[in-house]
Amino acid sequence: MKDNYISVWISPDKMSAYINVSEPENEESYTVEEILGVLHQEGVKYGIDLKMLEQIVNQKLYNQTIKIAEGKLPIDGVDGRIEFYFELEVKYKPIILPDGRVDYRNLNLIQSVKKGDKLCTIIPPIPGEEGINVMGGRVVPIKDKPVKLPVGKNVVISEDGNTLIAGMDGHISYNDEKISIYPTYEVSGNVDNSTGNIDFLGNVVIRGNVLAGFSVKAGGNIEIWGVVEGAAIEAEGDITIRRGILGNNKATIKSKGSVYTRFIERSYVEAANDIRAEAVMHSSVKCGGHLILEGKKGLLVGGKSAIGKELIAKVIGSQMASTTIIEVGVDYELKE
Repeated sequence: MKDNYISVWISPDKMSAYINVSEPENEESYTVEEILGVLHQEGVKYGIDLKMLEQIVNQKLYNQTIKIAEGKLPIDGVDGRIEFYFELEVKYKPIILPDGRVDYRNLNLIQSVKKGDKLCTIIPPIPGEEGINVMGGRVVPIKDKPVKLPVGKNVVISEDGNTLIAGMDGHISYNDEKISIYPTYEVSGNVDNSTGNIDFLGNVVIRGNVLAGFSVKAGGNIEIWGVVEGAAIEAEGDITIRRGILGNNKATIKSKGSVYTRFIERSYVEAANDIRAEAVMHSSVKCGGHLILEGKKGLLVGGKSAIGKELIAKVIGSQMASTTIIEVGVDYELKE
């Protein structure tokens, strides 16, 4: 029989089939139907190249291994992903100024957000499509994987469940594949070239010193565990400086609440409410409430003080020091 002259080979993955037609001993030629019959007997049912079959028959393409069928490859699914609206990795990158100098103070290491800001959105997965091998069998695609929102602290999930929203003003933290918003930004050491200037919507805690030439601004309270040198500190809330202010006539402290510190020396300090310290020396001090100098020293010496309500101190002025100027009962903002 002619069938004996037709051999079929199927690839191991069953995605391709090849045929080799031997030259018949007699002059009788093959027909397309005969070759199709052999292919079907061998299990080849899908993706048969009928044009190639006709060429084999018409052009007598004998004793050649020819691909005669090809399956349909599956289309793998595309995994879901998360589109973030903030930088996942904040890089330490100083700014090169137009004159060639490098600004190590404004490093923009804090990513602040406001309540209601979008943080990230889920991009849903795209399902795959099945393929078919030459024997008509299903070829299953790689399944797409969904993703979950990286829900951390102080965040809100949108109504459709696909977007993460800031639940409060604060700074973004992305750790352990979770997004959280914290109302307090904490610096473990000094404010220096390693941190740059701080400008944050919420509260700021600095466990070290604030070095000369740097600035700290906060939309809430500021707490500094160390010393403030010739720096600029500004807060919408209270400012607490545990060790004191050594301003060298360059420090500027402004609070829309109260200022609490151990001592103030050669600095400008302004508070909408009260200022509390052990000593104020050779500084310009303005407050809308009370200037309270307590503790062992309770000293006010040198400089100028404008106090809205009351001055409480143990010692005011010194025969050895420069003139001490005091104004009490005056709204310094109104006066200016």
